[in-house]
Amino acid sequence: MAKESPWYKFFTGEWANGSITLESYAVQGVFINACCFYWSKQGDVTRKQLEKKIRSKKEIEVLIEEEILKLDKGYVVIDFLDNQMVERQEKSKQASEAGKKSAAK
Repeated sequence: MAKESPWYKFFTGEWANGSITLESYAVQGVFINACCFYWSKQGDVTRKQLEKKIRSKKEIEVLIEEEILKLDKGYVVIDFLDNQMVERQEKSKQASEAGKKSAAK
């Protein structure tokens, strides 16, 4: 995903009005770094990997407790990024199918 999609959608209004802004700046910083790491790894990140990469266990724990980050069988889940990954995969599939139809003509 990182090479095909080096960016993800970031909506300032969602950030400014989201529950993340109720947290300390340290927690907010860890979250945005976790998002970047998660995106670059295509959502395939374990809690252990995240803790090793970011080295802020206290802030990661806050994010998990507040359900800003979720865990599923030891893997980190960031819902809004997962939704974007699915959306991009669907668009890529549609573009591929359209290209095949165009080539067949």
